[in-house]
Formats: sequence, structure tokens, C-alpha cells
Amino acid sequence: MDDTRSNQPLRGLSVLNTREAGAARALSDPLERLGARVIACPTIAFAPPESWRDFDLAWDRLARGQWIVLTSATALRFVAERLAQRGRDLAPLRAMRIAAVGAGTAEALGQYGLEAALVPERFQAEGLLEALVPRLRPGEPLWYPRAEDARPVLEEGLRAAGAGVTATVAYRTVPAEGLGNALGALRRGAIDWICFTSASTVRHFWEALPEADRAAVLNGPKVACIGRITAQAAEALGFRVSALPERQDIPGLVEAIVRAVRAA
Repeated sequence: MDDTRSNQPLRGLSVLNTREAGAARALSDPLERLGARVIACPTIAFAPPESWRDFDLAWDRLARGQWIVLTSATALRFVAERLAQRGRDLAPLRAMRIAAVGAGTAEALGQYGLEAALVPERFQAEGLLEALVPRLRPGEPLWYPRAEDARPVLEEGLRAAGAGVTATVAYRTVPAEGLGNALGALRRGAIDWICFTSASTVRHFWEALPEADRAAVLNGPKVACIGRITAQAAEALGFRVSALPERQDIPGLVEAIVRAVRAA
């Protein structure tokens, strides 16, 4: 067996990384170690909410031992940044019970000296809901700092279970500045794979793609999606998803691409 191909199964392949710029390296680095040429093409960016009023009120009312639900490392980042703006830190969270949607969010907590009390087996809102509801008492207060465009399934499910949910916007997802140099590479057929890590990356990629190029892109690069919700967003636009991980995180996504390449 060719040792280079064994150690770098993605050698010679070009991969488009559509993640937000601040989070892109977490995907680009392992792909590059496996031999891929990665083209950064952030299709989304993150911005603070229009107003911090509800967020600040929720923080000021937190009680010791209360559940806090974090569905992304981005939510944690904006929580930390807002507290820093107010001259505060995350120390009070050590007295809270934090439910993290997946391993990436739990790892981000560790960078702040915090630990998740709950990480579900399924790294998505439905899995978190399933794992958290049995631990809640009727009417128990819970804080959910979320993305403005978060899917309602988690908040609605927690309310239906009787939790006293305070859901506040911690950040907004906004379009990035177009496709940049990636558009030329797409038009030349120089992209082998496109990676999507959220439904919003799919949506904003599609909106930034000129209509005249859409048919060629749908029939060109293979598509990898981090999870079923992201894949559904891609498939609804006409993409054929060629790599979908069993575990919904970055390592799982990379492994799924490698499996698909080796099986081709």
C-alpha cells in the first residue's frame, strides 16, 4: 500500500470550508494533516444581539445550582465576552449545572475552567432535550442563551416538559462577505468537496452563490454535512450529500469524508 495515501488519504483533494472564520481552523487543520488543500470560505459571521437587555437581566437573576443550556461554543464565547464588557467573569458558572450540546462545546467550557454536568450521546438539540428532561423538576428555572435563529425544538421541548425556561439571544448569525476567491475555484471545477457545519452555512453559501453558477455547483463538488439537520438543509436545495458522520462533531465529519474518499 502507498504509505502516503494511507497516511494522507485526502492528498490531492481540494476542500471548501464554509465555517465562520473564527472557528474555521478546527476543521481546516485536521483536513490539511490528511493531505487536503483547504480553501477557507466563511459563509457566515457572528454578531452580538441588537440589545443585551434581556441577556443581562437573565444573568443577574441566575441562582446557584441552576441549569444553563449551551448549544454551541459560540454561545459560550458571547456569554464570556458580554460579561467581560460588564467587568465580570464566568466564575459564577462553577456553581451552576451546565448542559452542553456536544463534545466541542464541552471542550470550550474546559478552556474557561468550567465543566459540563451533562453532554448527551446525540450531539444535537433533540439529543440534549432527551437527556436533560428527565433531570428537571417541574417549574425548575433554566437559562438558555441561544442564537437568534436557533431552531425552536429545544426551547419548545423544555417548556412542554414544564421547565421554567428563560431563553435570551446571545448572538446573531449574519452573512459573511461573499464567496471571495472560492467562486473562481468553483467555476474552474477546482473544488472536490464542500463542507457544511450548520444549516446556516448552507443557506448563506447558497444565497451568496450567483444563480448562473448554482446548477454547476449542484452537479460538481461532493458535499459533506456535519449532521442530519444540516444535510436536510443541503438536500432541500438540491445538493447530494456524500458524507454524513455518525457522530455530529468535527472529528466525525473529517472521518466521514475519509471514509467516503476511500470507498470511492
